[in-house]
Amino acid sequence: MSAADIVQRQVEAYNDRDLNRFVSTYSEKITVFRMPSIEPSIAGKSQLADFYATQRFNLRGLRAEIVSRIELGNKVIDHERV
Repeated sequence: MSAADIVQRQVEAYNDRDLNRFVSTYSEKITVFRMPSIEPSIAGKSQLADFYATQRFNLRGLRAEIVSRIELGNKVIDHERV
């Protein structure tokens, strides 16, 4: 499975609000930073799942639309409209 395939599965799970499928696309070592903080705001799949369950997937009408996608080897950069 290519990096773009994994990212597409993540976007589809996000739009379906399927928390388990969404979280499964991430590494156990997922780390999210909210700049300019140097401390992670989310560390690990458990914290990621908690955040999305309480702060994202509970919002009505939540949907991501891919405006454009750039693929560079194993890197995928999406321009999204949420």
